[in-house]
Amino acid sequence: MVITRYLKRMGLITLAISVVGIDAITVANAATALEEIVVVARKRAESLQEVPVAVTAFTARNIEDAGIESASDFLALTPNVTFVSSESAGVNFMTIRGLTQVRNGESPVAVVVDGVLMTDPGQFDQELFDIQQIEVLKGPQGALYGRNAIGGAINITSKAPSSESEGKVALGVGNGGLVKLKGAVGGALSDTTNYRFAASHSDRNGYLDNVYLGEKVDPYKETSLRGRLNWAASDRLDVDLRLSRSEVEGGSLNFVINADFNAFDFVGDANDTSVDFTANRIGVNERNITSASVKLDYDFDFATLTSVTGWDDQDEYYAASAYPYECNPACPVTRDTAPIGQFFTDAFGGTTPQVVKVFNEVQAVSQELRLTSNGDGSLRWIAGVYYLQTDRLRGLPTEIDTGVASQINVQQVFNSNTLFGFADDNDNKAYAAFGQLNYDLSDNFELSAALRYDRDERQQTNVAPAAFTTTQGLTRSKDFSEVQPKLTLKHRINDNLNWFLTLSEGFRSGGFNQVGIGAAAAAAGIAGISDTYEKEVSSNIEIGFKGEFNDGRTKLNGGVFRTDVEDQHFFQFVGDINAQLLNNIDEVEIRGVELDVQHYIGDDLNVYAALGITDSEIIKYTVDPTDVGNEAPYVPDSTFNVGFQYSPSLTDNVEGFIRVDLERRGEQFWETSNLTSRDSLDLVNLRFGARSNEGDWSLMAWVRNATDEIYNAEFVAGGIASRALPRTYGVDFTKSF
Repeated sequence: MVITRYLKRMGLITLAISVVGIDAITVANAATALEEIVVVARKRAESLQEVPVAVTAFTARNIEDAGIESASDFLALTPNVTFVSSESAGVNFMTIRGLTQVRNGESPVAVVVDGVLMTDPGQFDQELFDIQQIEVLKGPQGALYGRNAIGGAINITSKAPSSESEGKVALGVGNGGLVKLKGAVGGALSDTTNYRFAASHSDRNGYLDNVYLGEKVDPYKETSLRGRLNWAASDRLDVDLRLSRSEVEGGSLNFVINADFNAFDFVGDANDTSVDFTANRIGVNERNITSASVKLDYDFDFATLTSVTGWDDQDEYYAASAYPYECNPACPVTRDTAPIGQFFTDAFGGTTPQVVKVFNEVQAVSQELRLTSNGDGSLRWIAGVYYLQTDRLRGLPTEIDTGVASQINVQQVFNSNTLFGFADDNDNKAYAAFGQLNYDLSDNFELSAALRYDRDERQQTNVAPAAFTTTQGLTRSKDFSEVQPKLTLKHRINDNLNWFLTLSEGFRSGGFNQVGIGAAAAAAGIAGISDTYEKEVSSNIEIGFKGEFNDGRTKLNGGVFRTDVEDQHFFQFVGDINAQLLNNIDEVEIRGVELDVQHYIGDDLNVYAALGITDSEIIKYTVDPTDVGNEAPYVPDSTFNVGFQYSPSLTDNVEGFIRVDLERRGEQFWETSNLTSRDSLDLVNLRFGARSNEGDWSLMAWVRNATDEIYNAEFVAGGIASRALPRTYGVDFTKSF
């Protein structure tokens, strides 16, 4: 059996969990119970240990203790989940239980912020500040969360306004010229109205060197603002208004080519980190996101009617040296680049450096109406409808690099220097209706059934200038729909232990590659590329358990799952035409195991560990049948986290703080042929300092990637590598008032 084989392979990890967690259970005496966590995984408040869903939750205290400031921080602490940011601020890749985020595609999870569903994956990787709780749900969640929740869902809740006047300010500095400033303030405007305003600013020079230009390639600056207003309009009606703005400036397209073309190696090595950044220019990236929402809750006694209206506007632009991302034809550095430069001279028919530009504009309006039964009776239910209108304009031209700053205005991204490129306007509409019934069959058994129908209507028009396309104005339309059921049986064995069985399905919409990509790829001699890609559907069966022991001082959760995926989305980059596109892997089978444990050894010492194992296999692949039997791309075969947190009393009013986190990511392939894999890697994060017992101030030093592990965060077939950050460190001071 695959699971047994992997458990044997991971014997040392299993033993580590046993030593850190299970054996600790037997030696603990008097200790503080772990806090009770309430989650909204099923759209109503329930205990984390009681809800029959695999959930990893982070409370406000967890977020502060772990120093969580971005999506990558909390996902690195979640078993069977990995996250990579690459290319630009809006391009990121999450893999959750073998379901992967792909460039230019939809996310494998639904992301909900303060009850509002995010409408575009480019919004996800923003600074996290003033956050109350984060929940990561694993397994298909389409029945309640809809399209694209094929691998799970993430609920992020910011700190809500309250009537009590309060505030917080945080200052931080670090290597790479890092400076951080965060703050929040809130209180009452009247007897019925409360407000909260939060802001964050982060600025760094960067950590990775372009040795040709003598500059950092990864500068980054982000400024974010968020305001919330809660109004108790009546005894029955509550109004929650939310407005946020995020502005990012930074580097982009920080890739190198590590394939050896002199040896006719067109694959590269996913572990090769020896190639320096030598591009002709430092990439630029600008992303602006504005979001607003209105959430209304009206109490009808028997049920609560919730209306959520959202509006999002996102603009992102980035430009950098084009493939092969180095000075052309040769660089004056210690590297044998002249033959490589000559290769690219021949391939592209010239020696003039080129620049690639990407422009992405997204506007979206969404509306959800949901009726949720009140009370804790034996029958609980939810019914609702959802609508989303999205307009997306995307351009990707390649031009001669004249050294003049590229224009951001979409009307100027194609100009007299443009060599070739694509541009399209997308008009998408999504509709859904959903419902859920939870029924207590007895005191110890609960049956839950949910069903959702999603329909996604997509239309794309080619808007590239006529000089660069023969199909200007061509409009294509295609509809994607799916019924997503979920059935769960939960059995409470006793007050401290329960198990559950879940059958569920998820759906990720298909879509269009840019007009003409299929023909352009065929002209370049590349087969199997199409202008469209199909919807992706996952079917999942899962058995899980949740237990509390030693008077709540120990929590042990785990489960096994199998997911069958049809038409899994897969990203490809075609360097010959500088094109990015998606296609489908016909059938993929995924099997996995998860286990996590937390335990208080004493009042001031907490230990924890989490293990995730994922075994993926390509069952059918029409584009290249020789890849059948290989592992699916972007899926680590395992993840492992272990750590401890120690908070000894230093004085009557001050406690010390030490936290150590070890993250291990298993071997990972990047393409269907499994030609090269990144070896397993170990990352260590440290936090230490002091804080008041009352929690009104803290002084913390931190180190991420403490062992300075040098590795490629992303790798694309053809030797295209994106370097991960080296060791970073700094000091933060926080004061509440």
